[in-house]
Amino acid sequence: MKQNLKITKIKDILSNPELYAGKEVIIEAKFNGWNSPPNCDLNKTKAYLRSDTIIYDETSCIFISRNAEIYKFENKEFVKVAGLDPDLDVGAKIKVKAVVGLIDGKLILGK
Repeated sequence: MKQNLKITKIKDILSNPELYAGKEVIIEAKFNGWNSPPNCDLNKTKAYLRSDTIIYDETSCIFISRNAEIYKFENKEFVKVAGLDPDLDVGAKIKVKAVVGLIDGKLILGK
């Protein structure tokens, strides 16, 4: 993944859904599987499939779908992975490249 792409904060997406809906974003975050991290408000985001999982940064959290491109930080670089384990990869540092989806007024990355 190119390092010169602009990183978007999750809070910016949640605060401006109409600005980001349908647009591709890059988010640097941590993976949290199916668990909601502390101080995470899930009212503006929604899981649509059982495989959808949660990521978070220092600003907020959001669900991601399997359609999102995921890059896991390994050996001092971000490496593209096919997916993350919702139990074993909790806390992993990741970058996500995905289109912001807005379905029924709720946001998700990768729809």
